[in-house]
Amino acid sequence: MNIKKISLTTVMLLLFLLPIASSYFPQAADELRAFSLHLSWQHDTATTMTMSWRTTAETDSIVQYGLNTTYTGEEGGDSGIWHHVELTGLTPATTYHYRVGNGITWSDDYSFTTGHHGSTTQFIGLGDSQGDTPECKWVADQVSRLPLDFMMFSGDFVEEAAEDDEYYIWFNNYAEIVRDTPTITTMGNHEKNHSNYYTMWALPGNEEYFSIDYGPVHLISLHTYYEGYELLGGDYVDQAAWLVEDLEANENATWTVVMMHRPPFSSFPRNFEDDDWYKEVNETFTPIFEQYEVDLVFTGHEHGYERLLSDNVTYIISGGAGSRLNTPLPSQELNESIYIESTYNFLYFDISDEKFHVRAFRPDYSFIDQFYINPETKPDLSFETMPLIFTQGSNDFLEMDIVITNTGEENITTTTTAAYTDLDAVQILSIPPLDVDETFTLSYTWSLGGFDQRTFSFELDYDSEVDEVSENNNELVITLLKTVEEETTTQTTTPTDENSFFAGLIGSLILLLSLMVPALAKRLKKD
Repeated sequence: MNIKKISLTTVMLLLFLLPIASSYFPQAADELRAFSLHLSWQHDTATTMTMSWRTTAETDSIVQYGLNTTYTGEEGGDSGIWHHVELTGLTPATTYHYRVGNGITWSDDYSFTTGHHGSTTQFIGLGDSQGDTPECKWVADQVSRLPLDFMMFSGDFVEEAAEDDEYYIWFNNYAEIVRDTPTITTMGNHEKNHSNYYTMWALPGNEEYFSIDYGPVHLISLHTYYEGYELLGGDYVDQAAWLVEDLEANENATWTVVMMHRPPFSSFPRNFEDDDWYKEVNETFTPIFEQYEVDLVFTGHEHGYERLLSDNVTYIISGGAGSRLNTPLPSQELNESIYIESTYNFLYFDISDEKFHVRAFRPDYSFIDQFYINPETKPDLSFETMPLIFTQGSNDFLEMDIVITNTGEENITTTTTAAYTDLDAVQILSIPPLDVDETFTLSYTWSLGGFDQRTFSFELDYDSEVDEVSENNNELVITLLKTVEEETTTQTTTPTDENSFFAGLIGSLILLLSLMVPALAKRLKKD
């Protein structure tokens, strides 16, 4: 036997196998890494939650979940590159930890809180990011500081519907929200009813238009299609019939909010263009909204903010999530328009059984406008300021105004009290009498000091001096969290039987070859 031939063959085998062995695990983990992870609902908001994510390679879909990171529950779904797994039988108003993966490679740990059918909810509404601009990222970063039950996004996530990467950018920009908080969506004209939208999102019903309930609110998502849909022979007949049926079936809902991308009318220039994209939306849906006394219609499409009132139905356009702004012309302002501004913006909904309150803010948290419904003619102390979570260094300072408003239907003629709590120390504040829509401002400067977390809370009408419309809007919490270095997202690899065998085989080969190399080199040298 020719030892030189055997040695040469073995060395060649070494050169071939070592790169494969050394690169196998990192490459496999990268291809199976979860990205564009987001939450949504397909069914009951109190007892279900759906996780969706993408992998580069086709693989299994598994979610592990539990009340802590021991993950006592596990649920699987269809394998693929897009993964959708629905958890069912969850406990309402409960925080769960979860991770997603394929049984071998896992994401980091995240958490979510299930919904409820109780008396209150807080959520945001916005739309029209339409790309990857500094403004898009700015808006996403700012709204991520808000404690929310869920987010509503009124369409135009992307500029080009067929470009997968544009969606991945959107998911990345909103990652701090969508990994922990469910999103209710609708398509904009830039989504063009493209299959990408349906592939990436898991939504209720037929996913094109649907309804869902959270707390005291019945939420409806409609699809107003894309430019030119009507010219191609499309219409809204089936959708309108479904809307009537849904509103009749939910006539006892405390509040009803409709979301759709394109508004039925606006004071922005596109409302007056010759192709009249608005006409069919207006003629089809506004009579239904009026007949069934919908409380609010929330739309986007126009890149700015406008609130309108038509036949006792309020319409709010909030298309300020980062796309280029539209400028309204004063000469075209509709009689129905109450307030209009060309600005980036988002809506903050604060709703209870007793009151409907929505505020519009610019991304720097400055106040734009508000709309509220009071079923009873009473005064009502409310916060104009939102609850916020700030991350900062120990020596940084936060200057903030806490604005209080009487959003009721009667003047407050007496001084009231408020409780301000900092590190368990309670200070009683005096709030002067406030007429309807009158505000009062408290200014503070805060820092973490030596703490990792610090919470500042306010409670209005502390001594119950006023009979208010709602007592559920009397609390405000501002939280400071200590800045930590951003950790690199890791993927945990847990061996399975099949993977263990393959890993063991490769490991044995590496060990065997590493032992053979010195001996072979010595033999070759002798020969």
